[in-house]
Amino acid sequence: MEYLFVYGTLKRGQANHRYLKGAEFIGEGESVEKFVMFDIGVPVVTRDKKVASIKGELYRVSLEILKRCDKLEGHPRYYRREKVKVVVKGEEFEAWMYFWIRPVRDGILVEDGEWKG
Repeated sequence: MEYLFVYGTLKRGQANHRYLKGAEFIGEGESVEKFVMFDIGVPVVTRDKKVASIKGELYRVSLEILKRCDKLEGHPRYYRREKVKVVVKGEEFEAWMYFWIRPVRDGILVEDGEWKG
């Protein structure tokens, strides 16, 4: 089992949450490290700047679910999945998170690191 930290359309109530069917919801949390989030119609996170902790949801997932999410996210063509540290309810976890690897054009900066959808 692996941990996956999601911040956009994979979150509960969002269009792609169904890809996490069978995953265990751990809780809402945020990344320890600061990154930059843009809204380009969907949220994307890059390592270009250190603007804010990314807010999202942590799940425990099987490799099958992780591969399903990789396919959705276009890993490694559009996003690269990397390990980050996240905090949920005061506990630290090491989890996979998707980083956008293409140039961001016409994106809107999400200053607080929380995509509302």
